[in-house]
Amino acid sequence: MQSLIEKAKVAFDKAPAEIKVTPSIPILYFGDYEAYSRSTTRIVTVGLNPSLNEFPEVKPFRRFPNAEISYTDALNKYFQNCPYDEWFSTFDYLLKGFEAGFYGNSKNTALHTDLFSPVATDPTWSGLNERFRNELGNFGRPLWRELIKFLKPHIILISIAEKYCENITFEFVQRWKGIFTIPRSRPYVIKHAIIKISEDSRADLLFGQAAQKPFGTLSNEIKETIGKTLKNKLSNW
Repeated sequence: MQSLIEKAKVAFDKAPAEIKVTPSIPILYFGDYEAYSRSTTRIVTVGLNPSLNEFPEVKPFRRFPNAEISYTDALNKYFQNCPYDEWFSTFDYLLKGFEAGFYGNSKNTALHTDLFSPVATDPTWSGLNERFRNELGNFGRPLWRELIKFLKPHIILISIAEKYCENITFEFVQRWKGIFTIPRSRPYVIKHAIIKISEDSRADLLFGQAAQKPFGTLSNEIKETIGKTLKNKLSNW
């Protein structure tokens, strides 16, 4: 873990000053790693990079108190310290279907990670130009890969623009295919793939299109149904 923390700090130091939220810290992951590591089913969710809302203008470190004393403790207690619920709660019901959650009141504890960077930016990812995205991703993408190898999740839930899934560079044991469809005029399809994390570790990937927020066009009832339906139908990790 310590080497990952050091690499997150390097990514933070190398991030362009004109887009880096200041003051802030790099966020290697969100959630209680100790509880995650004890979970029967280890679930990781994926975004692009931390929101600028993680560091409000008024009291920027209220979500990460005492981070300068214990960085890992600040990360592990994130969901106990005024988390950005408006965004993270959108995962709640899907995680609930898998008997999991971020907030420590579930059978399994999930963690959130960011594919491109541990650095909060202003503007957010969609507003960054190609140069800034590349500069952040040059450090962030390999860091995310190393983090996933360390965390060894059973399930990875992804809700971002689909084009960004190309940045998942693990070997695919099974390529993407539809596994759950919500009938609509334009059907919403949950896609499934399996990646090889290490010789003895595989992970199921579940992807659903984002809409400002993860799985944003789905009702809470449908999200929970997806989790309950799929939790016993994935690979035999």
